[in-house]
Amino acid sequence: KLTGADWLEVKPGAVDLSEATLGQCTMLKADFSGARFMGADLSDATFVECQLDEVDFSGATLTKATFVTCRGEGVSFQRASLGQAVFVHGSLFPDADFSDATMEKANLRGTLLAGARFDRANLTGADLSECDASQASFERASLRGGVLVRTGLEGASLRGALAGDGANTAVA
Repeated sequence: KLTGADWLEVKPGAVDLSEATLGQCTMLKADFSGARFMGADLSDATFVECQLDEVDFSGATLTKATFVTCRGEGVSFQRASLGQAVFVHGSLFPDADFSDATMEKANLRGTLLAGARFDRANLTGADLSECDASQASFERASLRGGVLVRTGLEGASLRGALAGDGANTAVA
């Protein structure tokens, strides 16, 4: 267990931290490019100015995790639990994969999400305001109660996505 540990300006690279318990950790200016956190517990973890390109968070628990000014091109959050997670202050996650992720009440306000995949993700109550989600895919995603004020959706796919309060409200 590495709960509460601080990772300051480290460059572990493609380290495998799958199934690790890293809750309440602080990662500051760390370069985790290519690392694997599959199934890891990162609840309440904080990432500040971290490089997360091609990181695999598949199936990880990131409930209430915070990403501040982070870059994660091609990062995978497939099937991850990101309830109440926060992505802020110029965070960049182009081509990220959030497919089948649980993201209730997540705050992605202002995050670059161009080309990201949210297929079948649960974004109930999530805030995607002022995001660049151009060319992103939200196919069969739940956006009920979500906030998408000034969200760039040029070329995005919302086929079969659900929005509004009704379970049968579809956004095409």
